[in-house]
Amino acid sequence: MKRPDSYKRMSFAIAMIVCMSSTLFAQSSRTIELQDGWRLISASKLTDSGAAISQPTYATAQWYPIPRMPATVLDILEANGVYPNLYFGMTLLTEVPQDLYKQDWWYRTSFPVPSEGTTVWIDFPGINYRAQIWLNGKLIADDTQVAGMYVDHQLNVTRFVHPGAANILAVKVTPERLIRGVTGVELADSWFNWINWKYFGYKGPLNIHDLPALTVTANYVAPGSSEVESSVATKVNITAASTSSVTLAATATSGGSPVRSGTVSFMRKDALLGRAAVNADGVATLTIEEPAYSLFDHEGGISFIPDRNAGIWKPVSIHITGTVKLSNAFVNTDLPLPQTDSARLTVYADVTNGSAGSVRGNLEGEITRPGKPGIHITRPVSLSAGETREVSFSPDNFSQLTVQNPDLWWPYTFGKPALYDLRLTFVENNQISDTESLRFGIRKVTQQRDRDEQFPDVGKGGNFYLQINGRDFLIRGGAYTPDLLYHYDPKREAVAISYAKDLGLNMLRWESKIASRHMLELADEAGIPVMYGWMCCDQWEHWDQWNAEDQKVARESLRSQILMLRSHASVFIWSNGSDGRAPNPLRDDYHRILNGLHWQNAVVDTVSSFAVDANGDRLWDGIHMEGPYSWRPPSYWFCGRYAPARGSCAEQGDTQIVPPYESLKKFIPSDKLWPINDYWFFHAGASNGVNELLGTRLALNSRYGPSKNAEEFAEKAQLGAYENTRAQFEDFAANGWANHKMTIYWMLNTAWPSFYSGLYDFYLKPGGAYYGAKKGLAPVSAVFDYYATGDHKTATIRVVNQTVNDQHDLRVRTRVYDLLGHIKYDQEVNHIQVRSQGVALALTMPSIENLTSTYFVRCELFAGSGSKLVDNVYWQSTTLDDLGSSSNDKSHGLNQASWANFTALNTMPKVQLQLDGIGHTSAGKGSIIITLHNPSDHIAFFERVEVTKGKDGEETLPILYDDNYVTVFPNETIKITSTFNQVIGNDKSRPWLKLVGYNTLKEIAPIH
Repeated sequence: MKRPDSYKRMSFAIAMIVCMSSTLFAQSSRTIELQDGWRLISASKLTDSGAAISQPTYATAQWYPIPRMPATVLDILEANGVYPNLYFGMTLLTEVPQDLYKQDWWYRTSFPVPSEGTTVWIDFPGINYRAQIWLNGKLIADDTQVAGMYVDHQLNVTRFVHPGAANILAVKVTPERLIRGVTGVELADSWFNWINWKYFGYKGPLNIHDLPALTVTANYVAPGSSEVESSVATKVNITAASTSSVTLAATATSGGSPVRSGTVSFMRKDALLGRAAVNADGVATLTIEEPAYSLFDHEGGISFIPDRNAGIWKPVSIHITGTVKLSNAFVNTDLPLPQTDSARLTVYADVTNGSAGSVRGNLEGEITRPGKPGIHITRPVSLSAGETREVSFSPDNFSQLTVQNPDLWWPYTFGKPALYDLRLTFVENNQISDTESLRFGIRKVTQQRDRDEQFPDVGKGGNFYLQINGRDFLIRGGAYTPDLLYHYDPKREAVAISYAKDLGLNMLRWESKIASRHMLELADEAGIPVMYGWMCCDQWEHWDQWNAEDQKVARESLRSQILMLRSHASVFIWSNGSDGRAPNPLRDDYHRILNGLHWQNAVVDTVSSFAVDANGDRLWDGIHMEGPYSWRPPSYWFCGRYAPARGSCAEQGDTQIVPPYESLKKFIPSDKLWPINDYWFFHAGASNGVNELLGTRLALNSRYGPSKNAEEFAEKAQLGAYENTRAQFEDFAANGWANHKMTIYWMLNTAWPSFYSGLYDFYLKPGGAYYGAKKGLAPVSAVFDYYATGDHKTATIRVVNQTVNDQHDLRVRTRVYDLLGHIKYDQEVNHIQVRSQGVALALTMPSIENLTSTYFVRCELFAGSGSKLVDNVYWQSTTLDDLGSSSNDKSHGLNQASWANFTALNTMPKVQLQLDGIGHTSAGKGSIIITLHNPSDHIAFFERVEVTKGKDGEETLPILYDDNYVTVFPNETIKITSTFNQVIGNDKSRPWLKLVGYNTLKEIAPIH
């Protein structure tokens, strides 16, 4: 449609203003993101009012320049060198004032507005936690209106702006201040349990009435005796509590009367906390000099970083429109399953009249996709002064919205993630008032429950699972986190998506931390489904401490996030709770909001089964949270004895992951690398055991032997992480759809240089966990079950097919090698057929005699053409790992009945491999075919190859390898393909190769 000249002049004016201003970046002709030109200062340094600060003549030379918005306070201070290198050592504790959150902070910038008649809006999708917003000397919103980290604030500022001149925007941010269990809560987003509360966060008294039930018991011993007297009852209470100590009081009674002498032993599980004498009142009192929270299960301290992530943490935009503004466009898609040859589309948008008078116009829409016929829709709309209305186009009224033979959006593991384009335009008096565009996918997500109730203590009613476009969808995902300071880096987000696809993950989960819309757009394009929901445990689930503002903020937060999420094809699941289940009426309100916003995806109220009803029955939605969150032996996942290793779980994995040594050196000072100490614990998680890496240290020392230094420990840690992650994902692939529906690894990445989980580390370096997961997530694979079932005398080799196509005429070869490289078993099975998303038994392998204490099981899978699909190598011990009783299976702990013995790996004969690489450059990217040849009669074990920056330099990151940490058997050759974002040239940074193995010396080689 041809537009009048007035529209052309308006567009040209806006474009000229954007071009002239170095502080603005135009996303479209009508939306301008305020990225640059901001400055920051602590409000404690100013006495002036917002009215003065938001004037163009106000001096800001002493303010900190902000390199790029959005940015939190501490992120800005680091960028300005106030507190440099925050993630190294204990800088966050020793160099940064811990009270930054007790200060208010001023943000300030300027922006131009066209001089022609327009309506101007400002959008603040994320301010943490509350704010006053000033524009040109006027307060346009106060800190009662602007509250809530996840509340989107869209403001009509037309009457406050100065057309044709600079406009001064000043925002006074008040951080989250309240302390849960002490002064109350605010619904921000802490790093609860993700960082070690021994070092981070609140330090001080706790309200004993807000603490959970104690896990401490007491035993009474009479004077002169050493025997516990069961006839004496003891009851333990907390009389004082803080983040550094706790005082326990045990009342000892016999027959209802106080016992006035003797001794009480205070016990937490089987551990003695201390002893105290009973006084004349029958009370024994014990003070323990450690945090009160250490005495509870499923709890931690109050952990946060010094600024509590205060600031403007999501992009700020101005929108220049005519009278009417469009927002929240969305296309709901429906399929007549099981048929997918047609789709019904319903288009929604919010239409807002920004003027003081009524308006009439037309809302026009166009849906396009290359190769498909365009769809055009239009309808008249009338709005009263200031009115916002949702306008919809239904296929019942617009037949063209019933689409024949649509291109469907599929997860990338199932097909192509087809995207359509929607453009909406509001036309008033033959002039465009506003436009909005989005990309959407045609797909249908349905949630189901299966019939698996083999662990009724976890929950009844079956496991949650999803179908996409009518197909069962086995979820094997990873939990994603943004940066600890919420530093915005689109390139890192792209790497996360790239790594997820390289691994074979088919879902990412956010537990709050909903930072970037850009990440969603990447997921839409890549075909990676995502799951979102509120944070566990801390503010979001302490409903008893919510005040009226919290109740309001919770509902507004949900509305804001769903409006942002709902248009994205990649969004599959929303969770109203994590560990807990919201009480009514809040829970009902959550559902009303979701229904009112036409949420077309799965919804769960909790991803645990911890909540119970009045009868003690578990209230759950089919997703358990039984862990584990610490290392487990591979046999754990396959034996079928433990509840966590089946069903549907939204978070499980090892929260004590040690990165490769090269990364470890970047955040632990050289003089603190060994032995393991507080500098390591500072970068650990918070839960007991996790905070000192006890599980990982126990597993590595028990199975591989004690380490002499950090480099050896990190090397062994890659072995342990490889085993555990591979087995977790193989379990959910190879052990059958009937009782395996979802596993999401906790976590995909880390928020900062940390030991707290992560399939790859903060420096984007993949370690053992990454390549173990990648092997376990292979689309087609041959999987060994570790002799985990029955009497451990037989093992099974299964062929797993996670593709959308049936696999025919496959061949499996299984060999067992002793430590010296001698073949002790060799069996081949041909003509294996595996249906799509199915599993087929290839062979049953007996126990093998006369093996060395450590041996190798090798499972190769070949296509009918003879090409090798998978070479899967497992190291085994003649002494079995056994977790023992299910009572040993504590979510955050590790307590095994017996251990495998892999210390013989430390005595393997040394091998020298032949290393070679041939490089190519295409479309600005480098690729290298790497060849590893073993000319010896011995096994070269756990070989890691790296493409480095120059000769013997650091690894080029980010980078992809189709395999790594490989084992090269005698007289064999392995080829590995690597790709990375670097042109292979002849300068000093020309990439080289480096090879390090468990029983090989380091090698370096040039690339030809």
